[in-house]
Amino acid sequence: MPAGSGADARCVRRRHASCRGCADAAPALLVQTTHADLDALHAAAGGGDMHAVQAHAHRMRGALAQVDGAQEAAELCRELEAGAAWAVQAARDRIGDLRLYLEACLARSGSGDA
Repeated sequence: MPAGSGADARCVRRRHASCRGCADAAPALLVQTTHADLDALHAAAGGGDMHAVQAHAHRMRGALAQVDGAQEAAELCRELEAGAAWAVQAARDRIGDLRLYLEACLARSGSGDA
């Protein structure tokens, strides 16, 4: 990095809270990415994409866990992440149950028992 840029050599690839340039940029970056993730989370939930809800909630939880005073928001993200994972698994389970019932039902109707 050029002298006087406010960032040290470690920041070529990553942001570091200990680097002055990165520390100055971190709050703005957090606000920008959190708003983008919140918009994407809302769109994913509206579209029923629970995998995307889970991914965006996980990303937001990780970012917010590092912010003083944002622990409740991070916990809400954890709950969203867990709820989305549960919803995906519940849907898979119900689809499996439905498959079993349909196979039994269709096998009976195919044998003339219906």
